[in-house]
Amino acid sequence: MSSPFFRCLVFIALLGSFDSMAQSQGTPPWPGGRPQIGGTVVQGRVMAKGQSKGLDFASVALLKTTDSSVVSGSLSNGGGYFSLEKVNPGNYLLQVRFLGCRPVDLPIKVPGGGTNLEVGNLTLEEDATQLQAVEVTETRQSTVLAIDRKIYTVDKDLTAKGASALEVMRNLPGVTADADGTVRLRNAVPQIFVDGRPSVLTLEQIPAEQIDRIEVITNPSVKFDAGTTGGLLNVIMKKSTTPGYLGSLNAGAGTGRRYNTGMNLNLKEGASAWSASYNWSDFYNPLQNKTLRQNLSNGTPVQTFAQTSESQLGRRFQMGRIGWDYTLNQRTTLTTAISIGDGRFRNNDVQPYTWTQKTPSLISDTFLVGQQVNGQTNFWKYGSLQWMLRKTTPRAGEEWTVDLNLNASRNGTDAQFLNMADSIRAGIVFDSLQRQQNNNGSGQNRVITAQYDHIYPLANGKWEWGLRSNLRINSSDLTVKVGLDGGNQEINPQLSNQFEIHDLVNAAYLNRQFMLGPWGIQAGLRLEQTQFDVRLPALGDSSFSYRYPNGQANWGKAIFPGVYLSRKFGPHELQINASRKIGRPGFFQVLPFILFADAQGFRIGNPALAPEFYHLAELNHQFSKGKLSVTNSLFGRYTTQVITEYVYRLPKDSNILVNSYINGQDQSAAGLEHSLRWNPSKQWTITGNLNAFYTQVNAGPALNNVSRDGWSWTAKSQITFRPDNRWSLQWNGEYEAPRILPQGITYPAYGMDLSSSLTWNKSWTAVLLLSDVFNTRRFGNTIQSETLFQEFIRRREVRFLRLTVSYRFGNAEASLFQRIRRSGGGGGGMDMGF
Repeated sequence: MSSPFFRCLVFIALLGSFDSMAQSQGTPPWPGGRPQIGGTVVQGRVMAKGQSKGLDFASVALLKTTDSSVVSGSLSNGGGYFSLEKVNPGNYLLQVRFLGCRPVDLPIKVPGGGTNLEVGNLTLEEDATQLQAVEVTETRQSTVLAIDRKIYTVDKDLTAKGASALEVMRNLPGVTADADGTVRLRNAVPQIFVDGRPSVLTLEQIPAEQIDRIEVITNPSVKFDAGTTGGLLNVIMKKSTTPGYLGSLNAGAGTGRRYNTGMNLNLKEGASAWSASYNWSDFYNPLQNKTLRQNLSNGTPVQTFAQTSESQLGRRFQMGRIGWDYTLNQRTTLTTAISIGDGRFRNNDVQPYTWTQKTPSLISDTFLVGQQVNGQTNFWKYGSLQWMLRKTTPRAGEEWTVDLNLNASRNGTDAQFLNMADSIRAGIVFDSLQRQQNNNGSGQNRVITAQYDHIYPLANGKWEWGLRSNLRINSSDLTVKVGLDGGNQEINPQLSNQFEIHDLVNAAYLNRQFMLGPWGIQAGLRLEQTQFDVRLPALGDSSFSYRYPNGQANWGKAIFPGVYLSRKFGPHELQINASRKIGRPGFFQVLPFILFADAQGFRIGNPALAPEFYHLAELNHQFSKGKLSVTNSLFGRYTTQVITEYVYRLPKDSNILVNSYINGQDQSAAGLEHSLRWNPSKQWTITGNLNAFYTQVNAGPALNNVSRDGWSWTAKSQITFRPDNRWSLQWNGEYEAPRILPQGITYPAYGMDLSSSLTWNKSWTAVLLLSDVFNTRRFGNTIQSETLFQEFIRRREVRFLRLTVSYRFGNAEASLFQRIRRSGGGGGGMDMGF
């Protein structure tokens, strides 16, 4: 092994030697957070009766017994742990509150001397009087800002009703989405997890109604996949957390032939907690796209291609999910979840175009006037199985989990392209052309993930370690047949392809958290073994592969350290972090299907893409006081083997341009992000995000060593007004400034949404959404070189109006199974609160 590998191992081993230097003793682990610092600390865990897991987001407050004034407070974090810092000696009342549970008031005495006070597990019981009426008057914040992550509660976003996860992402702080459905976080592509694990689902395939919250983590620790180069978007699905049964039904309709319906049911009885959901949606979007392409000679256009496109873009999705949590005993919980779904994309395009060829001055220019008609249908089918075992030990704070995730999907495409054109010179048609093309393809995608995680508490902080293996197998077969002037169609080997991808990543990580004086320190190391193989049977069984490490070589591409420092002082918190990560190509970047086509070009993936390597650093500061929370971040990123968009001419036909992806040389980026949440009154909530970044791209020899740099920025805001418990109004707006590309620049993208909700009879809610009020959301770019100019404008959707009505039912006091048995025995109907 090379010396860098040994140096990293020694670095991790030395972390344990700091235990004797730390000033805080007896501190249990706090999963999901950092070690707390300074003075006497009151800490404990909020639990639900009959469950082995803690309650997230429980409200914990410490009051003086003399005048009931609030001394400190917080929300319980992942696992239900809480910590109240810098508490002076004296007598206090510890209050714990959680929606639907009876409150807990615990008198405590805080000793002097700066030692920590452990109050243990505080168990909450359900309160039937609170949950019998489904109406909710106290709600979670839509956005929770923390120094290392942002937590976005999907239920509180009115625009999410009847939407997909991709539409929800548009409202997340610092996140943008383009016309292809690619999301970006701080101008980088984040990794998408579902319930903390990889998935083959795209964001467009996940119904927003099934999502509880989304965690946005810009620089995840070594506990997470090293592929989180652009950060991590962790989609947490809904599940049962309170006894009894709760559910909802919803249906919606809107312009553009938009329809959606769905249901959610959560049931907890005894040792079992069940959750089930189903959602279906269908819509059509009438779109207009434009393309202008010019071939240049000495800066002068010699050939010009101009095209407009009238398109009908259809999407149909359905997805069902069922989950079961079973408490085997007080220390062991088994979780099983099954999801199935399918979808169909329908694209119909009519693309009139003109092509002009400059000729000598004495001869009239040659015109080609034509039209291409495209009809394309893509489908996918999906299934997943998750199995997890969580175990705690008699040692306070120690737990381990083992889980297995199986994901599988099938996809296919059936497309027809008909191109008809007349060649004209001096007003005379001298030639006609008719070209037919049929694309037929299919593919499979399978992902198997096995993972083990362990948390081991120490007197000062904790150790975390784990193992993970992730195998992704993709296969695809695309056959393209081309015929001219009504003749027989023959297979075109230049456009057809067949490939198989095997991508195996084995990982191990070790992470240490501890206190060193006033600083909380987290440092760790992740090792990832990557085996990537692509085989192309249609091209003479050619292949492409890489190994990290490869015997004694490439160890530097398998080691990923991370260091995080934090300190609190009053209402301020400071964090510094640095890490190294690997960016593996995305699914559509390697998929060699034609994703978009016109008469003079098409977009296709590149299965031979190699990974990128990132070096990340952040300086974060958060200020929280009263109704105001502000987070500022200064970040930097250096990338090698950067994956970039690439435009080139088809070797067999120089008039056809191919849009694909290629590995460039390197890229540097730095920026500043500012986020805030302000509640000026009980009725108003204002959130905002501003992200400015500088990027420098060195394209490398494949793109003639082009080097470009420039600034860009994004901004978004959400304003919510709740005059009472029945009405709610919401405004969303975003702006994305032009962003540099290796060969050009993007166009600005912007838009705004208006939405309103009304709740009546405690259980009914109607949400009206006007999306893209001024119909301005479009995406485009220009490509410029010595021999080419291209302007491309696309839309993903147009302005629409949608009404969604939902009905909530439930009873936290009753057993649903008992009610079914009673109603069945008596011969009457089943009363589920309808």
